[in-house]
Amino acid sequence: TTDVAFVPGQQLAYTANIDILAVSIINTSTHTLLRTVSAGEELLRVKASPAGDYVYASSTAGSIKRYNTTNDAITSLQLAGPINGLAINPVRGVLYATNYSGTFYEVSLATFSLLRSVTLTGTLQGIAVSPDGTRIFVASEGVGTRELDAANLTSRSEEHTSELQSLSSI
Repeated sequence: TTDVAFVPGQQLAYTANIDILAVSIINTSTHTLLRTVSAGEELLRVKASPAGDYVYASSTAGSIKRYNTTNDAITSLQLAGPINGLAINPVRGVLYATNYSGTFYEVSLATFSLLRSVTLTGTLQGIAVSPDGTRIFVASEGVGTRELDAANLTSRSEEHTSELQSLSSI
């Protein structure tokens, strides 16, 4: 297992299982495995939508899988991979993703389509959104260093370092 996400309003956890190419759904109140849904790809990260109707999983093959939590239907969005960072911005209604090659993606939660991609320097790792949805933080593994960069999403301005200059267009 490489990641876990809890579904809001439900007693369910979704886990990314890299070894079995699947997402496992666990009842957190009974501590039982309910089912496993095949992804056909090695999964790295999982995030639950704010409403709990979808769970998103990233893969080493460069795709994001969207799992319908009601019926386990899977929709796939192919990007370039491996997609190793995922974060949801509920304020803007977008899913952010990063890959090792330095690409930052913005995906619409409503349409599950790519809105834009931006190439950054470094090996992108984790990604997080501030609680108010106005700032995004991207961890980038540089040569011998680890950097944490921030871009202000409301004013569309760069906030911390020149690494995110190209994010100012978001």
